[in-house]
Amino acid sequence: MINTSPYTVPEHDLIKRISRTGMSSIYLAKSTKTQQEVAIKILEFDSSDSDDISLIKRFVQEYKLLHHLNHPNVANILGRHLDKDYSCIIMEYFPVGDLSHKISNNVTALQAVHYLRQIAYGLETVHQRNIVHRDIKPRNILVREDNTLAISDFGIARVMEKSYGLTLQGVILGSPYYMSPEQIDNNGIDHRSDLYSLGAVFYEMLTGKKPFRGNSLMKIFYSHLNDPIPKLPPLLREFQPIIDQLLAKNPMQRFPNIIALLEAINDLDSIHDRVTDRDRMLA
Repeated sequence: MINTSPYTVPEHDLIKRISRTGMSSIYLAKSTKTQQEVAIKILEFDSSDSDDISLIKRFVQEYKLLHHLNHPNVANILGRHLDKDYSCIIMEYFPVGDLSHKISNNVTALQAVHYLRQIAYGLETVHQRNIVHRDIKPRNILVREDNTLAISDFGIARVMEKSYGLTLQGVILGSPYYMSPEQIDNNGIDHRSDLYSLGAVFYEMLTGKKPFRGNSLMKIFYSHLNDPIPKLPPLLREFQPIIDQLLAKNPMQRFPNIIALLEAINDLDSIHDRVTDRDRMLA
């Protein structure tokens, strides 16, 4: 197999570039030892540039965090390689793509709950290690061929009670449509910020729309900070209490942790079972 990319990764043949974001590219590759298809995330850098040094630190942090998170709902990291001009992370390949593709093709309510539970399981192990992801969004939720999900992209994650010196004063990190109010205000971010972002993802899975929209960055930020939580259509009203608690402006009014969210999801299952039994009896 001919490597047509400008990079060389030991024991791997790079097949094609899958995507590019900023200064990093993701390639589909194959291990020459196992013949397994993998994804290789490559970051180009200039070691003399201070901004690039910061990017390298984030890249190294992402590897360290993911390498120790052994959970089926977190992307599996297989290794890394550092060259003089680039660094790469070798990870599990997800041929189906990410959750945004699922949403664009419509997700049923039952599928949305199933996906919500899987993301919550992944976040549970993340939060147990005092990590705040800070960028939960559909594109960072990858999908396997068996329809299981895995959280990825820990490049701007933060370890609570531990500073990596990676957050610059006044710099907002995250994706605007899914950012919590405290992320926007850069004020006291903890694990409940991920719950807010998850609420935005759940709303989008249910409706196909983002909960807070705008034609400018400032309008989106204003909506997160000030607009009321959007109401679901009547047919989806049973999910409104979870949406209300996930998207609460005040972190104190959200679920206190993932365990509480999972309990609420289990209650939804109970409601569905009762409604199904009732409909079966009336049929």
